[in-house]
Amino acid sequence: MLNTLVDRVSVLKKALSVSKNTEEINIDMTGRKKQSTACMANGGLITLLWLSSMMPASAAYEARIDTVYSNMGGFSTNLQCHTGGPTSYTAYGGPNCSGGTSSTGSDPFVSFSQSSASSSTSVSADLYTGELKLNLSEFSSGVASFSDVLHLNVPGLGPNDKTTIAFELDVDGTYARSTGQDIGQATFHFNSVSGLNTTGLVDQVNGGVGYRTSSGSNTVNSTSIPEVFINFGTFGDWQQLSTDRFLATIDVLGSDPTVIFTMTLTAAGPADFSHTAGVSLSLPTGATFTSDSTVFLSQVPTNSVPEPTTLALVGLGLAGIGYSRRRRHSKKAA
Repeated sequence: MLNTLVDRVSVLKKALSVSKNTEEINIDMTGRKKQSTACMANGGLITLLWLSSMMPASAAYEARIDTVYSNMGGFSTNLQCHTGGPTSYTAYGGPNCSGGTSSTGSDPFVSFSQSSASSSTSVSADLYTGELKLNLSEFSSGVASFSDVLHLNVPGLGPNDKTTIAFELDVDGTYARSTGQDIGQATFHFNSVSGLNTTGLVDQVNGGVGYRTSSGSNTVNSTSIPEVFINFGTFGDWQQLSTDRFLATIDVLGSDPTVIFTMTLTAAGPADFSHTAGVSLSLPTGATFTSDSTVFLSQVPTNSVPEPTTLALVGLGLAGIGYSRRRRHSKKAA
């Protein structure tokens, strides 16, 4: 028997508190897909839903992949976690891979690929471009995630002033039901908190969504046109622009302009997310940032450039966010 991901999510299991009525998407130990409403009661099931509480326990930056894939009639696993950065913040400690996993390197890019006559699998997490990628054959499964700490420099922002930044998120992929299984599926989750040196933190935003085929469907689904779309819940200023585009906006305090974020993509094969799940930043005018990885968004992403209309809509959305935030803060000041 494979002990695969079950041991590696034991810490995750203890930390999660999910209602038994909450619909979850799971994969069993052989990589076969199944749906369950149980709260991880079966030790042979691993949940693909990473909830908002699962920021890396003490990570400055992290790039992580976890893969189960078909190999000569059986199943093999590959786990890699690269981490590093400053040793501590008030709210978060030194670098340590999530789930208690030992670090396997420090490069903010981690990848794995495998190919045989019957299957092909590739998984990567890349802080350089802000992209997560999964390309999975039948009966394989994969998790790709990364996190980083950003340090903002906003000209004219006083110690007691707040401003906002926005993470623009894209999830572009396809997935299908594997032979003999009921559904095909994938999940996407994002979480961010600000004020890492401030007791009680400053702000938080998170959201999680699931994509699923209809029961017994042979249709290849895409994230833009899923047969079943599941919203796992949101917190803070989270906007769903479409089923595959999201906007996460967070307050940043002038005296502690630090922000940590985590993004996670999971899927069960067959699935093709080589198009990517990507993140980009929208900052106040004149603002700049550095990252603990030193490389976040330092390279041009490989995903396609959004259409001008889409960019215009996003711009309008950000303008609305800025207006509503200024209005809210002015009321508080009054």
